[in-house]
Amino acid sequence: MLKRLYEYYLENRKEKKGGQFIFPPYGYYAKRASHKLSLTNSGKFRSFSSVDINVFLPDAQAPFDQMRAGRTLLASPFSGNLIYVFGGRRDGKKFRSGTEKEKFNRFLELHEEILEDTGNKKLKALVMFLRDWKNKSGSYKEALRNIKEALKSGKIEGDHIIFQIDDELLHEQPDLIKYWDKKVRDFKPEAGVGVCSITGERQPLRTLHGKITGISNTAANGGSLISFNHPAHESYSGLASIGCNTEFGYRTVLNHFTQSNSNIVKLGRGEGPDVVFWTMKNKNNLFSEIIKRLFWGEKEEKDVTPLIKNALMAIREGKMPDELPEKNDKFCLAYLSGNNGRIFVRDFVEHSLEEVVSGINQHSKDTAVMGCGKDAQIDYPSLISYAMATVSSRSNISPSHNVYKDLFNSILEKTPYPFYIASAILHNALNKPDGLTLPRVSFLRGYLCRKYRLEKKEEIPMLLDQNRNSLGYQLGRLLDHGTGIQAISIGGIGSAREPNSSLSDNYRGRLSSFPKMVFGAITEKIEYHLSKIKRMSFKRYIGLDREYRQMIEKISAILEGGNFPDILDTDQRAEFALGFNMQRTKRFTKKAPQPNQEKEETVIENE
Repeated sequence: MLKRLYEYYLENRKEKKGGQFIFPPYGYYAKRASHKLSLTNSGKFRSFSSVDINVFLPDAQAPFDQMRAGRTLLASPFSGNLIYVFGGRRDGKKFRSGTEKEKFNRFLELHEEILEDTGNKKLKALVMFLRDWKNKSGSYKEALRNIKEALKSGKIEGDHIIFQIDDELLHEQPDLIKYWDKKVRDFKPEAGVGVCSITGERQPLRTLHGKITGISNTAANGGSLISFNHPAHESYSGLASIGCNTEFGYRTVLNHFTQSNSNIVKLGRGEGPDVVFWTMKNKNNLFSEIIKRLFWGEKEEKDVTPLIKNALMAIREGKMPDELPEKNDKFCLAYLSGNNGRIFVRDFVEHSLEEVVSGINQHSKDTAVMGCGKDAQIDYPSLISYAMATVSSRSNISPSHNVYKDLFNSILEKTPYPFYIASAILHNALNKPDGLTLPRVSFLRGYLCRKYRLEKKEEIPMLLDQNRNSLGYQLGRLLDHGTGIQAISIGGIGSAREPNSSLSDNYRGRLSSFPKMVFGAITEKIEYHLSKIKRMSFKRYIGLDREYRQMIEKISAILEGGNFPDILDTDQRAEFALGFNMQRTKRFTKKAPQPNQEKEETVIENE
């Protein structure tokens, strides 16, 4: 994973976006500057104005964080926040007092040291201004008045200041850049120089790794992806060592991804894991957006653009979207979990875009289900909805991180979905009050389709198959048909509302597991309700009774005159759930109006 992150850093460091490099070079950091302090060549105050630009600035914490470990007063050269530059805060109060004064003095000392080494005239102007500010001399009063007024206006949020000396930005001075680059190259960390275990190159080695922010359950200032105590590190003779350049690259990219809405999905109920994903060459983030919709679904996202919808449609049809020409581009995905100051890599996978598109296409075919209701459409539930289907909606328990990992790996590799996920979903579908939700039905269909494909059995169709030669499937159909008959018997002709204690509620769990025990009781109740409907509407009774008799005959043919098995296996129970749901979908699907016929107000049963 670290190698792929570093390769991504090298690839994107060379490209410009909006006139700037996407990632800063080693020894620098990207920062949004909010204010600009303009000075004359003699160090006199000219103006203090608001700006809103992104710049690359020398970073005193990289690579020198090891040298300054435990030091709180760490100033960065050529820019700084209000406390370091002025010894004050955004509200303009408490200038140059206490800790603020100490940080200001450190900022001044740092630039005096650099001035002594470089002799840069622009830097000399800044040092002269800082000395006047410290001694309250020169243009101090004018500067103080203007700075306070600018800060109170609050036009731009933030407090990071860059310097402009006589129309030239200080951090862009060639000799200062050259000075800083040399300082970075010459830095000798305590781990010395050795072979980087990621790239195989000789580099200064890192012992303390920088922080990565944005991962669930980490500390406020982030966590480290790699950490170890020194004796453990030394016992492996430096084999775990990573070069400073490599560490900076992977950390920069990973922090970029964790702050991006397009490259990270936070799973569970805030506990993680977090899924970070990217493509090595594709720069428009389209494929990352597609993967995000695969996790979250399309209905939950308000910003699903036509471009993303069209790309998803193309993938589900087995086509490579035109916007993704690099079919051999690498898609990388990592599962990360945080624990205070540390970050753990749960899993890392990589596939070509062509393999991922093929996997999503097959997954869509296997799990597509028809919704229920007036405007029913084909639905593709999200991966998160599958994971949440393994737990009860009434509990506060989050799915295991292994559920997400194993499910997504099955999609990419086109292997059968894990049995333990199917078992948990099936249990909830047949025994929980929330029962047969669309994600549960969708997953069970996909599970059986993939299993039957390997066993060379007949796969499960998306729509109702009245002639399917499966005991579980036909028993599921019978139970839903009986529930519909019960609803009409109790509520009257035209009623679609099921009673509080329906046949489905009372018998779904037992009929799907032990049909021998309850089949007779169910058929007795169905025939009782049919006799009531016969007295209400003989026309309606004929259609309902005919379909009921056909189901009984089909079940008898499957049993071939024998008895019911003592218990149905997992596959047959899953078929029961699918038969029940597909019969229910048919029952509640509105029929197209026939010519010269009045439109029915409510269709309870397709006769």
